[in-house]
Amino acid sequence: MHAAFQDINTYLDRPLTLLDKRRDKVALVVLSALISTIFIIIYNPLSVNDMVIQSWLGFTLPISLCGILGALTLLLSQFVLKPMIRLPNMKAKQFILWACFELFLISLVILFFYGESGPPLLTEYLITARFALIITIVPYMLSCLLIALFKKQNKDIRQTADSSQGKIIGFANLSDSSGKSQLIVQHQDLICLKAQDNYVQVTYRLNGSTDKMLIRSSMKSLEQKLPTEQFLRIHRSHLINKDYIRSVVRQNNKMAVIMNHTDDTPMPVSSTYQAALDRQFKRQISMA
Repeated sequence: MHAAFQDINTYLDRPLTLLDKRRDKVALVVLSALISTIFIIIYNPLSVNDMVIQSWLGFTLPISLCGILGALTLLLSQFVLKPMIRLPNMKAKQFILWACFELFLISLVILFFYGESGPPLLTEYLITARFALIITIVPYMLSCLLIALFKKQNKDIRQTADSSQGKIIGFANLSDSSGKSQLIVQHQDLICLKAQDNYVQVTYRLNGSTDKMLIRSSMKSLEQKLPTEQFLRIHRSHLINKDYIRSVVRQNNKMAVIMNHTDDTPMPVSSTYQAALDRQFKRQISMA
């Protein structure tokens, strides 16, 4: 039982990038609006189409179209409120909590438009929350599922395209800002990347020795070419291969990493990425 709870906790601590990109958030809003509206019109849950609306605001929008209100609430949540929290890597448990928060917001909006005024307000809210849960949770989950399937399909298409273009699995083709290839190296030979103004310094192994190359590119662009299961961002200026970590130094609530086959200069770990590095070491210890 304890092992099962550990597995669940490990899963909930994993980063979840399902809605990290702007287009994915737009897809969530649009799909949720469409699915919820169709769901209400066709299935008429709780006989909502037969409800008598007492609020004058409710007369401005048919209750069968309240999915649009939910979509507008998601728009506010994903593009205004969520960026204010500034979570660079949202974990699975944070994703679930945020989804619950969005459900709470939607229920408040629906209560404002369609709820009856006057006491008992709590009873009216609970009824509204039940209604919001029924019309929201299924469209929300279906939207997330469709987005996940679409992203997986795109990933498979890109991998097929890479294979057709002669790209070899296990190798990184690092190109400059103009798209010209500068370095093709095995993932296992890449040690670390360091941002330097408009360049990125790539440290790698070549014929048993350590070599370096400056590539005019952004760290984000090169990071996208590397597998996340092997490479870890520890700072806005540092990306490392986890297999080359020699030691982690802690001092005064600060953390730094020393890599093998380098000049032993400690690489700072920003507070944003310290939790991810701790999880990596805990995972390695549990697997040992």
